[in-house]
Amino acid sequence: MTKISLNLEPRKLIGRKVKTLRRQGVIPVNIFGKKTKSVSAQINQQEFTKLFEKAGETNIVYVVFGSEKEERPCLISQLQTHPVTNTVLHVDFHQVDLSEKVTAEIPLELIGEAPAVSAENAAIVTQISEIEIEALPADLPDKFTLDISSLTKVGESLKISDLQYDKNKISIALDPETILVSAQAQQAEEVIEKPTEEAEETPVGESVTKDSDDKPEAETEKKEDGPKDSSVEQSQS
Repeated sequence: MTKISLNLEPRKLIGRKVKTLRRQGVIPVNIFGKKTKSVSAQINQQEFTKLFEKAGETNIVYVVFGSEKEERPCLISQLQTHPVTNTVLHVDFHQVDLSEKVTAEIPLELIGEAPAVSAENAAIVTQISEIEIEALPADLPDKFTLDISSLTKVGESLKISDLQYDKNKISIALDPETILVSAQAQQAEEVIEKPTEEAEETPVGESVTKDSDDKPEAETEKKEDGPKDSSVEQSQS
């Protein structure tokens, strides 16, 4: 792949003041590394969009920061985006040592067509979409590809051991028997029956038992009258 170079200007605005930059179409950037002090930089939104289309998160970007003469080999990492507009709000450039291995999440891309889909109406289910690897920065692949044309029946699957990659340069921590994608039977849709029109519905909040105040009128009056006083009867007699 062609060498990707980038010039980044130092950034003076920090903290909440970076909102001013974003309104101007500028993305705040940080460059950090294991053996280097973190510095603040900035990049134009359109320029970064073009850069990311070429480099992604697995290709080395050779950054020249400000007036420095020496290039910094970096990987684009930790993109912060707006939850609604998906606009990039902040970017970290991870400065790496080309002689030391790094860890990275590599996306998995499925290719081909699985006969199980047409023959048995199977659903192809991806269990893992990104695979963590360890490799030298220059050996990081853009993606892993996996041909699913060998999935002919429901229940069949493809595993880490089915991936094609250079095992001398790339290490995968996952067990070789870890399933990446499988052909599964389609689940039947659950049918919910509606209640019949004859069924009587009880309004929400209304109890089906009688209220304690709904008592016969005669019984209520009897309690209100109460027993007669015997002393009153004697005086009248």
